[in-house]
Order: sequence, then C-alpha cells, then structure tokens
Amino acid sequence: MTIHFNTINSFAQFYPKAKLPVQPVFDFSTLNLKSSDNTHASVFTKQGLFFGNARTCLAHAFALSGVNADSAVLIPAYHCGSMVEPALWLNADVLLYQQDADLSPNRKHLEKLLGDATKPVRALLLPHYFGFPQDIDYWRTFCDANKLKLIEDCAHAFFGTTSQGKTLGTGGHYSVASVRKFFCSPDGGILIGEKLPSSITATIKPDFRRQLHATLQMLLLAAEFGSLGKLGRLILLLDKYRTRLKPKPQPQSAPATIAETTAQWSWFDPDLMPVRGLDVSRLLMKYSHLQSIIDSRRRNYARLMAGIAGIPHVKPLFPELPAHVVPYMFPVLLESGESGFDRLKHAGVPLWRWEELATSDCPVSQRYRLQLLQIPCHQNITASQIDWIIDQFSDILGKPKP
Repeated sequence: MTIHFNTINSFAQFYPKAKLPVQPVFDFSTLNLKSSDNTHASVFTKQGLFFGNARTCLAHAFALSGVNADSAVLIPAYHCGSMVEPALWLNADVLLYQQDADLSPNRKHLEKLLGDATKPVRALLLPHYFGFPQDIDYWRTFCDANKLKLIEDCAHAFFGTTSQGKTLGTGGHYSVASVRKFFCSPDGGILIGEKLPSSITATIKPDFRRQLHATLQMLLLAAEFGSLGKLGRLILLLDKYRTRLKPKPQPQSAPATIAETTAQWSWFDPDLMPVRGLDVSRLLMKYSHLQSIIDSRRRNYARLMAGIAGIPHVKPLFPELPAHVVPYMFPVLLESGESGFDRLKHAGVPLWRWEELATSDCPVSQRYRLQLLQIPCHQNITASQIDWIIDQFSDILGKPKP
C-alpha cells in the first residue's frame, strides 16, 4: 500500500536554533542518586524490554500482533513518521483512521475501515497524545470484539493514569514508551506486553565507544543550553578546542548522488531492532527524581495555559489539566496562519509540529499538520523561560484580550 507524506512547508526550511530546549536536557537537579524513586515509578520503569527508541519497540509490537504483508494495521491519521514506517517496513497495509478534534479515534470511521478492509486487520495503534489518556477500556473491548491487538502508544505518556485510575500502559495487549521524551537521556524505548517471547530480547549492547560518545553529546547539549553552570562552560571550551584540532575533511572527487545519500527510511532504522538502549539512559531513568519530573511538568503546563489564555489566534488543545495527567507537551492550535508560525520560529521560540504526516481523508489531521504546535513543558524549563515564551506569543500574535 502506497503512503504519501506531506513535504515540509516552505516556511519551515531554515530557522535559527531555538533559544530553549524542546526536549529535556541533562541537569543534576533532577537526579536522586541515593535511591531509585520507586514510589512514583511507572509501569515502564518497573518492567519491559529496553531498546534504543520507541519506534523500534513499536515495530516489535506490530510484528508480535501479526502485522505483515498479508494483513493491515489501523494507525491514526494524525501521526509522526515513526508511527507509520515500522508498519511499512513490515509491508503491511496502513489504514489511517480519522480522528475527532480532541484526537480521539472516530468510531464510525474505524468501523468503516474494518468493513472495507481487503486484508485481515491485525492491530489498532492508540496514542495517548501529549499525555492525555484515551478511553483505554472502551478500545480494549473494541479490539477484543474485533479480534485486534491493541497497541497502547505511551510515547507521550510515560506517567499518568486514566480518569478511572488505570495505569497507562497496562490496557493494551502491547505498550510502548519513550524514555528520552521524559528524561534527559540520549535514547531509550520500552516495550511491555503479554507473554513477550525471549526471541525479541535486545541482544546487542552498544560498545563502549558508542556509550561514551552518546554520554559526551548529552553533556554537550546540556552545556549549550546552560544547564550545567561552570562545568558546562568548561565542556564548551574543551569542545571548541577539540573542533579546532580536528582535521579538515578532504574534498571529494565527485559529489555523492541523491540515491547514495538518501536512506529508505526517514524515521525508522531496522538495524536497531536487536540493539539495547544505552546504559546511561537506563541509569538516568532509574535514578531521576520522578516526582520532581511529574510536578515540574504539571506546574509548567499550568503556567503556559494561564499565560496563553486570551492571546489572539491561539487555542489550547486541552484547556484543562486533570489531576491524573502528566503532560509531555503543551499543544496549542495556531489559527493565524504561516506568518505567525514563521515569526515565532525566527524569534527562537521552541516549537514542534508534525508537518510530514501522511496524506489522508481526515480533515482534523490535515488541519493540525500546520496548526497544532507543541510547546515544551518539561522539567528543565524554568518559570522565567516560560514567561519569555508567553511574551513572544503575545508580542507576535497580539496582547491577551481583557
């Protein structure tokens, strides 16, 4: 089945580096080295198979669900490429289901896709977008009734429960989570599920050189954003000195062709299927102060929500933060068009959006492709930095309504 991805919008080609980190960066203040913080540990910190990233875990979950060339899989129309490419790698038909404005699955469209499918449908991928849970009990019952495997995508929901108190990650036949989205780790993905076979255990451990390089890059990134103080300035100085000593690359006799430089997969790397995540990522997950991370994310989300309220052309996707939700990002709908986005990016505001999702007949996802912005609320963003983000929105899009 052919899937066509939207190309990056022309405005989004060249922007200055964001002035604040979109993802968490290493910070000693989030560590709890005396003991692991088991009181607030999620199901993913207690069990599961540890891989290099969540998309690798998703590929394993698809394969375990029977997703292959002779079958189909249901994937939301609003997605990033890493949610789709593992299924394409398995040569499965990808059926993109429509979504409602709150990103919940459109039930009528799902039923239509099941009825019209030309191949057996094996699985339903259900993401908890930005940490806000879907109705997991309903969809587990739906999948069981239709003989589907429910894959709970917790890449945005490492922590949290449903409104009924059900732990996220425990409702699906398989569940995947991303470590690096909630910790300051260089990599990390976790797969949990029912009776995971030993055959998919990550058998290849990254060598010492890879481990060391990833750790140094993690520290360098933290230093670039000023989270390591004097140590960070020393790291930047040493890196600058190393760069000066590095030999200059020799000119090539002929430029490489596009075919030689373009990989088949943009988001998914099949070579990582048997590879274990980095030791530093596992240690950071184990020895981070989990309650501090949870509290910081909720506090930052609330501050963003209060500051953004009333600014013209901006509408929070989830204007309330229930007590059971631990947010990944603060999602807002920007209705001012590309000029507003362009000015925010040029101002250095840390923003993400999923521009390159696959084309579909879902009006919500096609609109959200350019309008739904993701603003960081992770534990390394300070109150003053959040206020700066709010001021940029206000200056560029207009003052809040009285």
